[in-house]
Amino acid sequence: MTPDARYPGTIPPGGLRIPDAFGPGGLMAYVDTHDLGYPTVRVVRLAPDAQLRTGDRTPRT
Repeated sequence: MTPDARYPGTIPPGGLRIPDAFGPGGLMAYVDTHDLGYPTVRVVRLAPDAQLRTGDRTPRT
């Protein structure tokens, strides 16, 4: 549920997972295994407006 009581939907199994590593500025790294069996590292950046602050419950405008 979102703060305004909307249901965003069901997350499919394996759809979300905790990153294997975190970096500065919202960077997250995931280690995956390629179809051929070798490891790959995928690095993504969390959008600045999506970053959460612990204890911050004020809605953003």
